Amino acid sequence: MSRIPVSILPPVEEGGFPQYLDLDGAVLLVLDRAGRVLRLNRHGSDVLGLPEEEVVGRDWFARFIPPRFREEARRAFEALLGGEAGSGGYAEHPVQTASGEERILAWNNVAVRDAAGHIVAVLSTGTDVTERRRAEDERFRTLYNRTPAMLHSIDRDGRIVSVSDYWLERMGYTREEVVGRPLTAFMDEDSRRRAVEEHFPNFFEQGFCKDVAYRLLRKDGTPMEVLLSATAERNAAGQVVRSLAVVVDVTEQKRTEQALRESEARVRAILETTVDGIITIDSRGIIQSFNRAAERIFGYAAGEIIGRSVNVLMPEPYRSEHDGYIRNYLETGHKKIIGIGREVYGRRRDGTTFPMELAVSEVRLDGEVTFTGIVRDITERRRLEQEILRISDQERRRIGQDLHDGLGQMLTGVGLITRTLARQLAREGHPQAGTLAEVTGTIQEADQFARSLSRGLVPVDVDEHGLAVALSRLARNAERLFGITCHFEEVGTPAIYDADVALHLYRIAQEAVSNAVKHGRADHVRIVLAAGAGSVRLRIQDNGVGFPEHPSEERGMGVRIMQYRARIIDGVLDIRSGPEGGTVVTCTLAGRPLFPQPTAEQP
Repeated sequence: MSRIPVSILPPVEEGGFPQYLDLDGAVLLVLDRAGRVLRLNRHGSDVLGLPEEEVVGRDWFARFIPPRFREEARRAFEALLGGEAGSGGYAEHPVQTASGEERILAWNNVAVRDAAGHIVAVLSTGTDVTERRRAEDERFRTLYNRTPAMLHSIDRDGRIVSVSDYWLERMGYTREEVVGRPLTAFMDEDSRRRAVEEHFPNFFEQGFCKDVAYRLLRKDGTPMEVLLSATAERNAAGQVVRSLAVVVDVTEQKRTEQALRESEARVRAILETTVDGIITIDSRGIIQSFNRAAERIFGYAAGEIIGRSVNVLMPEPYRSEHDGYIRNYLETGHKKIIGIGREVYGRRRDGTTFPMELAVSEVRLDGEVTFTGIVRDITERRRLEQEILRISDQERRRIGQDLHDGLGQMLTGVGLITRTLARQLAREGHPQAGTLAEVTGTIQEADQFARSLSRGLVPVDVDEHGLAVALSRLARNAERLFGITCHFEEVGTPAIYDADVALHLYRIAQEAVSNAVKHGRADHVRIVLAAGAGSVRLRIQDNGVGFPEHPSEERGMGVRIMQYRARIIDGVLDIRSGPEGGTVVTCTLAGRPLFPQPTAEQP
């Protein structure tokens, strides 16, 4: 096998290369026009795990390039030999060592010419970037696998170098079937043409793209309509070396848009006859449509409300914050209410507020974002719920009062009689005097138990400070019954004049304390009732195991009951794990007419 002329490459010294070329840290490789190895430096031998004499003369691509990269590497090599514009230069692909391990090398390739200017060989300088790429791949893989999104990264040649699990799941491929292949291999013909001719060149020039429409083909052949957004990663020279892309599956959205366009008249008829209010707004929060049910609920005619901001239908503080919610969602994609039904407050034309159920969805038509809100007035439902609970609490109070005034007094009377009789028998030395004394003690215990039951059924006295007294008693009873430490603290002067509100707050505290002991295994609980400017806050904090992300059915029922009680008194309930462990339950009532200032007539 002929060597490269001495006039082209300096003479070989001991070790295979001129000493000044045989540098540590770089692989120096010379290939002839057939792709056979002519020379390899010492570092190259170390990387491959083979001495130079066992490498020289071998077909570099067939022996040392993994099969999945072999064809493209050889094609780039032949393009360099042919002198094609833009060929050669930087390339990055793995090589296979003697042990079977793959090492990733970044190559810089140049053509070697003879005195006549003919290309006689290719000189490649390679840097081992295996550990760096593995670290990068691990970082990307961690990011990908924690993100429920279709993510992939491609190199400058358009080959996929990393891909998220969600991408593979949605497309139906394994990682081995994807990594190393061109992204265009997964596109239909039209998308492939547009990507190669237009989008890829523009991207590598600008370094980013947003919402580029493609059609990908799943492994089973079914198409997927997607929007692709990508940003570039550049090297020190400012060249794009790879890109990170986010792919959004809009297949169903496209189908929905088409169906909406085809059935617009039928949908409009349905919207106008539904019993729920339906309102659509654009990305700026401007009302686009307002059906008849919405007119009835809010008191506005469609003609006078369309074109105005939707925040006119909201009381404060939601009115001032609404535009920020939309802007935050459009900029970050973070959803707070979209796709989630919840209960909120609306504002009618006459300024009155009312509770309503609201569900919001998002539709993209012709590049425009439209939000649709479905509204149901639940004023009557809330009134009935409050009435049912009020009647239930009244019945509980009646039973408690009967226990106290009826059974309790009867037991008290019987206890006095038996106590007197027991003393008399004792004076007479009667043998049954001790038995009767035991009966008297049992009757006293029954009396205390009946009065305790009565106090549990009617825990809150009907005055503005009854809640604080009841919560203090709750703390004492918790210590006695559960064997824990339970403290009650009153901050400010929280005066509550509405007995129903006070009772609901007490029941929330009672449930929270019970949960802390039964489910949280807490041995210390702190109850705080605080008053602020026009607000009252109840907080129960324990040192238990914390609030689980998915509570058990029993605990979940208790949480729902607390949320229900807070909701019907227009309170806000927050349950979360504490910063130092345990659970913190907070119920806040703010700005309500339920807490008037005492007048001269009030005791």
